[in-house]
Amino acid sequence: MQKLLQDTILRLEHALDRRRDVDSAFKELKNLLVTEIELTCKEQKQNIPNKRHHKNNRKPYWNEELQDLWDKACKAEKEWTSCKTNAKSTLRSIYVQRRKNFDTFNRKSKRRYQIEQQNQLHYLEGHNTKDFWKSIGKLGLANERKTQRIYQVRTENGEITNDTDTVLERWKTEYESAFNSVDSCNNYDDTFLADIKNKVRNENNYRKDIDVSGLNREISREEVKDAVYKAKLGKAIGIDEIPSEILRNDNCIDLLHKLVKFCFTEGQVPEEWLTSIITPISSFSKD
Repeated sequence: MQKLLQDTILRLEHALDRRRDVDSAFKELKNLLVTEIELTCKEQKQNIPNKRHHKNNRKPYWNEELQDLWDKACKAEKEWTSCKTNAKSTLRSIYVQRRKNFDTFNRKSKRRYQIEQQNQLHYLEGHNTKDFWKSIGKLGLANERKTQRIYQVRTENGEITNDTDTVLERWKTEYESAFNSVDSCNNYDDTFLADIKNKVRNENNYRKDIDVSGLNREISREEVKDAVYKAKLGKAIGIDEIPSEILRNDNCIDLLHKLVKFCFTEGQVPEEWLTSIITPISSFSKD
């Protein structure tokens, strides 16, 4: 591996210093990293959950007792529907009673869970506002499996309507009046206008006094290292197939520094850097 690394460094430097070919240099770096990944990392296949199974997830308050009552109700229903004898009426009564037992305990468990969640929210509100708002965010419409939001507006005569055309027209009118108000555009005096012009003039003068020569200095190795270690881990790879985790070593930082330094100085970047991947991620709760 050490020999492969040295050969890659030589080819990368040759591509940059002599041929001025940044695409070839990046290709050498990419091939080195991809080869190292294939040699040292095992491929893992992601288990994609079954869509039907995903929809049948139990409620958050589901427990073993509920499961037991549910199984008994299902068993009683099966025995009742498959019965061909005179005991069918008796089996139906047994099923109805077991279903009633399950429904009663299910409602109690749900109420108990909701009370616990309310108490937890009250506690977080006073002790941890960050987690409080996270918990609030999880109480959205999607968690209740609602297929559509409720659109309602109050008309000028005070009545509430949910007619789609009326709602959209009211929204259109409100936004137009908010962002195209003539009064708000002309509601200023000469003193206000002079004050704004003075602030703009002072800001422009301040910007002229700022020394920006440091922005054009060469990119240092430390800057490249800081950028590498600030990159988030565990994220999906891009078109280059290089995860950020593998760049966290001195050899990769040295190679990246040579490449980035050339790009900044010459104003050229690898063609692959100009390509992006957009992958739509579908929701399991929707078709």
